[in-house]
Amino acid sequence: ITPTFTYTKMSHLGFIKKKVEPSLGNIIRERDGNLMMSANDIIYINPTGIGGLIPGEMYQIFDTQKIKETLNGQKFTGVKHLIKAEIKIIEHKGDYATAIIVNSYRDANVGDRIMAYYTRDTVLAVQENPPPIEASLVCSEENTVMLNDYQIGFINKGKQDNVQPGQIYKILQENKSAFDGSDSNWARKAKNAPPLEPLNSGKLIVLHSEDIAATVMILSSKRAIYPGDMVN
Repeated sequence: ITPTFTYTKMSHLGFIKKKVEPSLGNIIRERDGNLMMSANDIIYINPTGIGGLIPGEMYQIFDTQKIKETLNGQKFTGVKHLIKAEIKIIEHKGDYATAIIVNSYRDANVGDRIMAYYTRDTVLAVQENPPPIEASLVCSEENTVMLNDYQIGFINKGKQDNVQPGQIYKILQENKSAFDGSDSNWARKAKNAPPLEPLNSGKLIVLHSEDIAATVMILSSKRAIYPGDMVN
């Protein structure tokens, strides 16, 4: 029997890509002039012409943030995509389209973009001992300083490194030697100290994988987990 893991919020999971997902349109305004838009609000969209906004079809509102980090001495760049809401197109009048926000996860704003509905499986086949990877936590979905159990984050390895949904990895932290700072020979002792085995800080599961990065959830933590921690 293959163990499985179910994550019902898969439809609005954030992800990191090398480039920005093409936008099908941009929010012009909310019908009543609200600056922040949520469930049941009617919005107006300016189509980009890249793809159709078909009446009756579901789409997603998203926003992006550029990522530029140095992890384990290597530069990592990408674009974080955050899903804000799900919409249903009501009418397309050529110059603009109207839609209703069906489900809201974060407040939408004027200028936010529209993309095709990103369908992902909510049930994953679990692989507890995948081949080891030399990855790092890039950041959390909400840019928190510290990650706790069941929070969403991203690692700098993805499909091109055979990282797949359902895989479970260990989270490791550097274990540095410590000496009394009052010792005049502290620097020399620290430099000559033998490397220590990394600390096992917890586990995470891969929920979604793109080419350069994967979206993960912290399953368990033995200590505080931070961006930059190793994943293997």
